[in-house]
Parts: sequence; structure tokens; C-alpha cells
Amino acid sequence: MFLIDTNIYINASIGVEPDASFLTSAIGKRRANLSVITVAEFLSKASLIEQESFSKLIRDLPVLEIKLSTAELAGELRSRSRKINRNELLDCLLAAQAYENNLILVTNNIKDFQFKGIRVIKPEQA
Repeated sequence: MFLIDTNIYINASIGVEPDASFLTSAIGKRRANLSVITVAEFLSKASLIEQESFSKLIRDLPVLEIKLSTAELAGELRSRSRKINRNELLDCLLAAQAYENNLILVTNNIKDFQFKGIRVIKPEQA
């Protein structure tokens, strides 16, 4: 099961490979999960047509919300990584969701998710 980062949805929406094929396959096999973080990030930059298409996905995919335990873990991840790199809080929240739900995080930005215990792959590795 996968938690898919926003950059995969963005690339897939414009036909970038291997992201488009990966996403189609993951959705078809019911292996894709969506984060409320990705919903906000994608919709904030999407055109009206992209928003309509993405809204269909929101209804079809499991959407993970941010629980208190997720926020606490994200805070811990960010605190531990601040001296190594400047992880964005949204990336830490996404990593925490993947960890708590035992999901593999799929992204093109692997360097943004260098946390112990978080499984991260690129689409071509799935």
C-alpha cells in the first residue's frame, strides 16, 4: 500500500512518466492512499479542469486525516532533522502519516524524506 506525494499527482496529471503509469496502476489495484496534505497542495495550484478531475479521486481513494498522534510524530521528526536539513513541516506530516499507517511513501523527492523507519521509493521502484 502506498501514500503518494503531491509531486506524483502533479506529474501524472500532465502525463509525465513513469508517474502517470504508476498512479494509474496503484489506483486500479486499490493500493493508493491520499493525504489531506496532498489534497490541499494539489488543489492550491490546480486549474479548474484539474480540480474537477482530482475531486473524483478524492471520492474514490482513502483519504488520511491528520490526527494528534500524527502531528506529534511530525513534530518529533522535524525536531530531529533540523540539524541535518531543513525538512518542511508538510513533508514531516506526510512521513508521519506513512509511518502510522504502515504505508510506503512514493515521491520523486526522496531526499526530503530521510527519516529512520519511513519507507520511501520513487514510482519506477514500485
